[in-house]
Amino acid sequence: MSSPPVDETVVASPGGGAPGAARVTPVWRFAVFILASSVGVLGARAILPPLAFQLEAATGVRLPTFVLTLSIGMLIGHWWTFRQVQPNGWRLVALDRQAFSWRAVLGGGALGPWPWGGRRCCCLASVGFASSRRLPATWAGPCS
Repeated sequence: MSSPPVDETVVASPGGGAPGAARVTPVWRFAVFILASSVGVLGARAILPPLAFQLEAATGVRLPTFVLTLSIGMLIGHWWTFRQVQPNGWRLVALDRQAFSWRAVLGGGALGPWPWGGRRCCCLASVGFASSRRLPATWAGPCS
């Protein structure tokens, strides 16, 4: 006896899903994410420049619209994908409301800058070490 053919776009839900429940395969989930992110970027690109122009005219502060556009687009892509496609939603990546704690937020805020700050401190220490030595005038140029 052979088993019935399986549609590759729908497979059984792993990890205790309801019997007979189906989920979208990772390839299609990624396609939904790319499409939703693209739509989010296009929407943010249509809305942000006029708002940024008005804010700059009123306050003199220039917004980084490129960074904001990409950030908003990616947030929309994640939101749409987790809301529509992923059955566990934000709980799957521990970003739901139940996972929120001030300890985690403060810990992330304290530990987040370390990779950047550690490299920066090493660079500054090496420059400081190099500048404490007497350098030849040809290397230092007209500043010596």
